[in-house]
Amino acid sequence: MKNFRKEILGLLLIAFISVNATCQEKTSSATDSKAKTEKKSKKKKKEKVRK
Repeated sequence: MKNFRKEILGLLLIAFISVNATCQEKTSSATDSKAKTEKKSKKKKKEKVRK
């Protein structure tokens, strides 16, 4: 019975870590793309000012 509980606890821990890592990847990629968009818009503004 104790071994069964350890196995369940181990599986739950692995599942939690996997979900957490997936969420962090999605969050970081969203902020990365947002930063890239901001850089592009700044470049466009500078080009408009130069013209």
